[in-house]
Amino acid sequence: MISKWSFGGHATNVGLGNTSTHFLYASAVVLALAMFASIFDLAGYSGRMARAEAQRRRSESGLVESASVVAAGASAAGSASSAVPERTNDNASVLLEKRQWAGIGMALTWLGALLLAACVVTRGMSVSRPPLGNMYEFAIVGAMFVIFAFLFWSLRRDMRSLEGFVVGLTLLTEVLAALVFYTAPSQL
Repeated sequence: MISKWSFGGHATNVGLGNTSTHFLYASAVVLALAMFASIFDLAGYSGRMARAEAQRRRSESGLVESASVVAAGASAAGSASSAVPERTNDNASVLLEKRQWAGIGMALTWLGALLLAACVVTRGMSVSRPPLGNMYEFAIVGAMFVIFAFLFWSLRRDMRSLEGFVVGLTLLTEVLAALVFYTAPSQL
């Protein structure tokens, strides 16, 4: 029986609401792992810099030795031309180290961002409107925009050193939304 006070409101899909919450929890776990991976990468920064400096010194000393050998050979041959330093060592150029933890962190950040996007989409589908009706929905949508802005920005520039901070703030927002701001899916 339809009551005369029914305003034709749409029913919420509780199953999709629960799925949205599960996506949020999965995103939080994956982003926590991404944050730890980026922190491990930052922890190894000083060691990477020390190894790069030592390698640079070795390459400079190899360059100086090579230049003195070339100069000695040129003067012995009686050539009046100036000596041109040459690199004889193949490993003399400073190679960038693999940043394995940073790569793991970025991959997990992409996965966490996609899970967060799935959370927002399923929340919107469960309430049949854009998910901006309460503080919980607003927080998860804001966190999604922040993490995707960082990820797309990092495609253009190497922003892996900021990853731990951005992912940490996004994770804090997700956990705050899940524990403090949570509102069951409902119509406005």
